[in-house]
Amino acid sequence: MSDREQNLIDDFALYTDDALRKIVYLSAADYEEYVVAAAKAELQKRHEVLFDESSGDSVTLNSIIKGMSFDEISDALGKYIKKKSELSLYEKIFEKLFTLKCESDNQIALNVFKPDKKSDILDASGETLAEKQKIDVTFLTWSEWLNINIKKEDVMRYGKEKIIAVSLIKMAANGFDENDTKQRLLEMENNFGSESPDFDNDDYDDESESDETSGKISDSLLAQGLLAHKASKMNKAPKQIRPWVRFWARIIDYSCFSGLVYFLLMAISPQTFEIYKSVKYISLTAIVWIFIEAILLSTVVHF
Repeated sequence: MSDREQNLIDDFALYTDDALRKIVYLSAADYEEYVVAAAKAELQKRHEVLFDESSGDSVTLNSIIKGMSFDEISDALGKYIKKKSELSLYEKIFEKLFTLKCESDNQIALNVFKPDKKSDILDASGETLAEKQKIDVTFLTWSEWLNINIKKEDVMRYGKEKIIAVSLIKMAANGFDENDTKQRLLEMENNFGSESPDFDNDDYDDESESDETSGKISDSLLAQGLLAHKASKMNKAPKQIRPWVRFWARIIDYSCFSGLVYFLLMAISPQTFEIYKSVKYISLTAIVWIFIEAILLSTVVHF
């Protein structure tokens, strides 16, 4: 290793995490490759203890929050909320995570990303590791959140503070109490009514059949199933829009109405019929039909 590279490593040891991330992920094109490599090596070194807990390419949220305090993430969290008074509510969730027991490996990955490259605000989505099925992570229980898988690269790219912040935002999406999420799940299930989604037998585990919730699936699986069911309904082929058919249908409706007025006036009052034949009164018929059509459209029942 040259003296220049050694001096660079020594210098990077004094850099903040954000400064190193800027070099590695935002402005890499502006630096020599060895500079970027040295900055990334320093970032990895600072996460060495965390990354050593997992042999794979991801770590759990439970591992990330270890040794963290709420004060360390409050600044990152503050960018997501409008009322500063809500910080105390998120702090309660954060503190509760340390008292919960991790669920067994839920095989769910959290994909963290920036919706807007110019903003520091992050977003996150979930998917199953095996099937790559998209799921709504806002319906996971908090214990399941602890064991969610987050890529090590994302931790280095965005930082532990921002990862925890976006996770807390998602966890509280349905309310600041875990029961709020369960209540929301129940409402969704009831809204489907008789069209309740079907679940595979694999969704049931042996433990759940032995307790008081026998025959029921876990909240997270219910969330996945409801989401999949909703997506399947939304993904149905939309009704074909045929503007010319609608146009000619309206022309026929108006023609029938005009014809009806024409023959009624001719049969009831020939004198009035002669006046009606003038262009001015024929136009009046079209204006009257606008209001009749509006009334019909507002009262008709669509199936």
